[in-house]
Amino acid sequence: MNTIRIQKKLDSETLHLPELRPLIGQTVEITIKELPAPAVAGAFYETAGRIPQTEAEWQSRREALRTWRTDPRFEPYWPVIDHMLAADFAAARRWAAAAEAIRGLTDYDFDAWREQREFDRLHAADGQS
Repeated sequence: MNTIRIQKKLDSETLHLPELRPLIGQTVEITIKELPAPAVAGAFYETAGRIPQTEAEWQSRREALRTWRTDPRFEPYWPVIDHMLAADFAAARRWAAAAEAIRGLTDYDFDAWREQREFDRLHAADGQS
């Protein structure tokens, strides 16, 4: 099954979509979905990607999220907004601690870790009596 994703700004009710040529003669389903405005998407991702450092920042973020939860422009993000609103400040601090720990792993050799784990798994029975 082929899946083709086309993002196109509609400027006419008549569309020319050469990407669909290979599917001519096939039964297909066409779905049209309006994407959020770039400003809306930018505001959401900027807020979602920033972990509050203080309780005041966390409260400010919650107020913005509550406003967006009733704004139809943010409807595609409502499930994520609901999840973010359910978290408390302590959860935000745990996310901040995890993000900080990940930053410290920039020189970590994940391939070597994976190889060592595989070696240990394969040879675990060798050391048992």
